[in-house]
Amino acid sequence: MDSFSVESDVLTLKNLDDDTIQTYYRNEKKQEQIKEHLDKTEVSSSENETESEYTYLLDKVGVISAQTSKYIDEKNEELFSQTGAQIAVEVIDSTGDIELSEYTENEFSRLGVGAAERNNGILLVLALNNDYEGKPVGDYYVGWGSGFSSSESDSISSITNQNMEEDFSAGNYDSAVLNTFKSLDAYLEDGYGINK
Repeated sequence: MDSFSVESDVLTLKNLDDDTIQTYYRNEKKQEQIKEHLDKTEVSSSENETESEYTYLLDKVGVISAQTSKYIDEKNEELFSQTGAQIAVEVIDSTGDIELSEYTENEFSRLGVGAAERNNGILLVLALNNDYEGKPVGDYYVGWGSGFSSSESDSISSITNQNMEEDFSAGNYDSAVLNTFKSLDAYLEDGYGINK
């Protein structure tokens, strides 16, 4: 498969009342961050209805803006046409009992991210309600194809952590995804020698 495309399955947190959010997010700091984010972004059902139009970003929670989603799609089209590489993003509520690394690996294989002959895809997964160090504060993980060398794999992991951590911890998921995507895209463009 040459593109990242799955059916939309949207959980609109905006429709939850305060008591449900409090139960849902047991960590007090995380609860405040989620509520603040929802108040700022005012995710509407009409925005969620359009998310299936995006090829490289699946947002099941409704925290990534249409502008960011469109940017990721457009940049991926350019990147794939010149290199076969793709950087897909998936935002979910939780992986349940499955480890995030295992979930990412399964999704990477299922979706076929990147060119099959080069195995040069990257998949970034954000699980906003996964436990991290025993607390439901969310987590993220990046997976990549075997076409990348060991040093390239280390760079992908390092770029992701450097660009994701601060915004993700603050609940600024749109910024976290956009900044991480831009940095990964720049790294791949540089590695493939693409003139901007």
